[in-house]
Amino acid sequence: MDLITTISAGSGDKGVQKGKVNKTMDKNSTVKDYLNECAKGMEGVEVGQMQGCSTKADKTHKTIVGNPKRAMDKIAKRANIDWWIELMTLKALKKNERFGGTTIANVENGMIGSPKENIKGVSVDMLLNPSVRIGTTLNIQSRDLNRNYKIISYSHRGSFYGSGSSWITSIVGEDEEKTNKESGS
Repeated sequence: MDLITTISAGSGDKGVQKGKVNKTMDKNSTVKDYLNECAKGMEGVEVGQMQGCSTKADKTHKTIVGNPKRAMDKIAKRANIDWWIELMTLKALKKNERFGGTTIANVENGMIGSPKENIKGVSVDMLLNPSVRIGTTLNIQSRDLNRNYKIISYSHRGSFYGSGSSWITSIVGEDEEKTNKESGS
C-alpha cells in the first residue's frame, strides 16, 4: 500500500496567527515604519524589500494594537500597497509597481500547455522554477499571448512517485490595466 502525504506550508504563518503589536507611533512615521513595527511582533519574520512605502502614514493609525496582520491590512489599504510574507520575509510594494526581476514563460524554458487568461490576469504552469517571486514581472511568450503581468502568487507541487513524475510551478499574474479599469482608477 502506497501512502501519499500532502504538505501545505504558509510562510510566516505562526507570526501572522499569534503575533502581537502594541505601539504608539511618532507623528512623522512612514508606512514603512509601521510595517517594520508590526514585523517585530511576528515571530521568525524578517523585514525585506519595501518599495513605495516611504510616504507618511495616515494619522488615523497612530496607535497600532493587537494582531499585526490586521494592523498591516488597514495601513496597506489606506496607503495603496500590497504586503505579503515570502520565505519568512515581510515584503511590501506600492500597487501598480514591481520589484526588479522577470520570469519568462515560454516553451523553451518549461512552460506547460497554454497560459489561461481570466478576468484579472493570467495563470500559467511551468516546470519547477524556484526563482519566481511575488511582485516581479511575468513575461508570457506564447503563440496566442505576448505580454507582461505582475506576479501575485505562485505555488510549487510535485511527486517522486511514478515514472512520469515532475515538479510544477503554477504562477498567477495580474494585468494591472484590467485591475485599474475594474476598480475605476
